[in-house]
Amino acid sequence: MSGTVSLSKVFILDKYFTELESYWKTEEKLESYHTADNGGNSNDVDLLKEQLRSLSTELVTLRSSLKEGLSTDDWPQEAMKRDVIVRQCANVSAYSTLNDLIHISGPLTEDAILRGLQTRFYTGDFYTNIGPILLSVNPYHDVHCSLTLTSTPEKNGSLCDVVEDAVARLAETGHSQAIILSGLSGSGKTHASMQLLRRLFDVAGGGPETDTFKHLAAAFTVLRSLGNAKTDSNAESSRMGQFIEAHVADGALYRTKIHCYFIDQTRIVKPLRHEKNYHIFYQMLVGLTQEEKVKLYIEGFSSHSLRYLNQGDTNQNEAQDATRFQAWKDSLAVLGIPFMDVMRVLTAVVLLGNIEFVEGQGMELDIRGNNGTLFVTFLEYLSQDN
Repeated sequence: MSGTVSLSKVFILDKYFTELESYWKTEEKLESYHTADNGGNSNDVDLLKEQLRSLSTELVTLRSSLKEGLSTDDWPQEAMKRDVIVRQCANVSAYSTLNDLIHISGPLTEDAILRGLQTRFYTGDFYTNIGPILLSVNPYHDVHCSLTLTSTPEKNGSLCDVVEDAVARLAETGHSQAIILSGLSGSGKTHASMQLLRRLFDVAGGGPETDTFKHLAAAFTVLRSLGNAKTDSNAESSRMGQFIEAHVADGALYRTKIHCYFIDQTRIVKPLRHEKNYHIFYQMLVGLTQEEKVKLYIEGFSSHSLRYLNQGDTNQNEAQDATRFQAWKDSLAVLGIPFMDVMRVLTAVVLLGNIEFVEGQGMELDIRGNNGTLFVTFLEYLSQDN
């Protein structure tokens, strides 16, 4: 535990948990009045509501005071003990069986919603509805898959309900339906999208044996390597936005289309500290055959000798990268995309990072070192009709 927490922070955190427990007890007392046959004394009910409003305001103030300079590693031991108490209380709370927080009894405050989410999280319910919105709290469990359409067989009931509702509304109204996934990096959007699509194929697509499924699965495998990279918070972070169209007619899914937006281009030339470049660059260095490397002028290069790859995190699981590169290569074949055409572009990108330009005579630029000659030879190769 870090020893940099000031006494004021410890005091505020302790007071926050004390006020939170008071809020919960007051809310439970108010709920008991609501469920009583006589509805409870009106003066007592009004008093409890006023106490809830006061406690809610106090909690917001205390939480704001804690935002500056207090990380999860800084929590005092007493706060950790209180967290255990909260977990124990969650198992007996009425919130644990409340699937839709829109039905919370009493004032619908921020703290009431947070309490509901926390209670359900500790009881293993990571998906909670708030009206028409399905909110997911990522437990960061190992899902034993590489986030592809073919390797996401498990189905979540809450996500299945979203798909089934969208398909039903489409059939009833004839209007296009939209499912929007929004969240921070590492919040589980990619995994959720794979489950949603798997359920959509089960409901309207005929399953994984159809050509539509196989082509979409191959497209996701290709995009995962080209558009995913390791970040500080997520080893499989998607660095681009996606809009996925699924065309359903007469209850059958017959066409899909993926639009990609906002790819993180600066990552190619300078990954952040402790982060990596896009997966495909590391995968191709261990997945290409010796003959292919010679043909692409990348023989003898590694992630440590290529400037675009030797910045940030340089650790690499070569066995995994080689396996995923072969799956990526197979997926290109499924989509009918020429493998070597794509590789020429990717190889040119990483080799360009090793070219150093210096001032020449007049307005000209010169290339320093032997890598320049290699790259010029490679450019001549690219211009050939191979």
